[in-house]
Amino acid sequence: MKQHSDVIILGGGMVGAAAALALSQLKLSVSLIETRPVDPSFDPKQPYGLRISAIQRSSENLLKSLGVWDSILARRISAFKNMHIQDWQGFNARLSAHDLHEPNLGHIIENDMMAAAIWDALAEQTNCQIHIAQTKQAQQDGYGNWHLQLDNGTELSSPLLIGADGAQSQVRQWLAIEQDINDYHQQCIVGNVHTEKPHQQACWQQYSEQGIFALLPLSAHTCSIAWYVSSPEEAAQYCTGSSEQQAQAMTLASASMLGQLTPISELQSFPLIRRQSQRYVQANTLLIGDAAHTVHPQAGQGVNLGLLDVTALKAIFSHAIAHGQPIHDLRVLTRIERARRHDATLVQRGMETINWLFSDTAVTNGLRQLAQPLTKNPIMSTILSAPTLRGRLTGILS
Repeated sequence: MKQHSDVIILGGGMVGAAAALALSQLKLSVSLIETRPVDPSFDPKQPYGLRISAIQRSSENLLKSLGVWDSILARRISAFKNMHIQDWQGFNARLSAHDLHEPNLGHIIENDMMAAAIWDALAEQTNCQIHIAQTKQAQQDGYGNWHLQLDNGTELSSPLLIGADGAQSQVRQWLAIEQDINDYHQQCIVGNVHTEKPHQQACWQQYSEQGIFALLPLSAHTCSIAWYVSSPEEAAQYCTGSSEQQAQAMTLASASMLGQLTPISELQSFPLIRRQSQRYVQANTLLIGDAAHTVHPQAGQGVNLGLLDVTALKAIFSHAIAHGQPIHDLRVLTRIERARRHDATLVQRGMETINWLFSDTAVTNGLRQLAQPLTKNPIMSTILSAPTLRGRLTGILS
């Protein structure tokens, strides 16, 4: 079976599915390829997933524009109104939505809940064909058009291929696009815990000489954790320990910010690696999301960066269509790269600057002490919280 479409998107995670929905709503025909189907059903009694995202206002606005925000609200979501940051030497900062005249600082959403809501909306798009399959073969013809053969026998063709297929992107490998990579030599442990003290609709972050421990609110006395340790061996030790050992180690690593922590799920870990593709664009091809860039997850910016890619994609393609430009035109695709690559780099460097600022050196220890009074200033709080609250999206039509 042969199918032709305006766009082929490889990867149906949150970013790829959001891109497919956005382009379908622009009346483009879309072929979305994903190896694993997403179940859009929801049981409120099911346990919280291990992978969650802190969604900022830019992502919320995109999800509203796609018509899926209400569906997410009907599933499971937790707004956070405060953020507490502290270190082992007494530094303490608090950001408050009230001080910023905002309803909240963002939302904690399980990745599965967000993906399910988007896939639910995709099912109603008659111009989006979803293929649950592996790609066996891919090639470009002399005109740049892509031809993909799937393992279910389907053959797809399109003048534009979008790679939204994650950090190990197959599309990026086909194009032989190299990446600038920084291995942080850290592991992030994720899981869900019961907290002795209420979280007060706040995100809590403890910096120590050993690493970072974050608590992200889910429901009353339930939080998701992001626990950064120095090696795979250390992560494995904590992930395979008894519940009592895990509870003791987590409570200690969190400096008892919310009292005693008790695990209520398994713990899993993954390595922390910053990646920046040297190009996001090649002839008739575009990389978005983790296929283009990954970032240290300490401020929850990874998914937000990917959804900002979709926001830029939607705006620039809409502008191109209105002005009669083919969306696969290299000039159109380059506008997206220009809008997103610089901003993603700034976020990556910003995360690394925060890591450096909370390192244990005489210079950084002194800088934190000097900065402590500034954190009490509402103007400085507004400046510090702006990137996390609203994201950064520039030059999308330039």
